[in-house]
Amino acid sequence: VTLYSSGATIHATSATDGALMIQGDNVAVYGFTLTQDSNMRLSTPWAGGISVYDDRGGGRRRVQGTVIQNNIVNNSAAAGIFLYKASNFTVAGNRVYRSWADGIHMTAGSSDGRVIHNTVLQTGDDMIAVVSYAGTRGTAPVAVRYKNWVSQQDELDQDIYIGSNEVADQYWGRGISVVGGSNVTIEN
Repeated sequence: VTLYSSGATIHATSATDGALMIQGDNVAVYGFTLTQDSNMRLSTPWAGGISVYDDRGGGRRRVQGTVIQNNIVNNSAAAGIFLYKASNFTVAGNRVYRSWADGIHMTAGSSDGRVIHNTVLQTGDDMIAVVSYAGTRGTAPVAVRYKNWVSQQDELDQDIYIGSNEVADQYWGRGISVVGGSNVTIEN
């Protein structure tokens, strides 16, 4: 499925349920402007701008082959562009600004992706983030937290290239962050 728009704006009047959701494989989204009536930070995928997240059927399925290119995301309550368990993805040439959370966020074992030539401005948290929540949380020793490492590797973000992005002027957080991952390259 390809969604192509040259200049169309989708305005979400609900901050809690305003995201353009991608749940299928090989979906491309080009040239949209997505705005939202938001006044606080939320953390659900459906509260963001463009979200790659498939929880249909009670599970969380890997979504493959997504292309998100040349879009504008403004004032999203959650992440501007959110990728959860995404693989073989491209996020390129987008402009994300004034999100209440991360600008572009990859997590839960996202892999084989490219995040290139994006502009991320004035976010409420990290501008571009690769975050792996592998292992149990808490103060337990590493040997306990990662005792099921083989099964936990599916939750590890890996093989992601982040290149030639412009990030500036965030309200809180880091520019580009990697919090757990394997073979993540940040360049230019």
